[in-house]
Amino acid sequence: MKGFKEALKKHCVTNLKGRKQKTTDWITLPCPFCGDSPSNNNHFNIRISDDDDIIYMICYQPDCDVDRFPKAEDFITMGFSDLSLIKEYTSASIKTNVSRKRIIVDGVKY
Repeated sequence: MKGFKEALKKHCVTNLKGRKQKTTDWITLPCPFCGDSPSNNNHFNIRISDDDDIIYMICYQPDCDVDRFPKAEDFITMGFSDLSLIKEYTSASIKTNVSRKRIIVDGVKY
């Protein structure tokens, strides 16, 4: 999985003109799914951490529905075409268990 993550980071920064956030594992770039403009205020973020195998992507453009753990097809949409590395991700992600808990306080979900 390490090879996949390094190649994906490089692809996001070099080919998609993403910017790595200094204090986090997130890279901000133009959204390849909704056609976000290539301005300095991009809405798409992808989390690629060196500390775990959890990759997550979200677009903050109101009309975009990307808010998920990526599938192999998502990387192809992003222009990442190394199928052997995508297969490495798919194999590793099957073994990763992630749960999302919602906290409800006074009827409000957090």
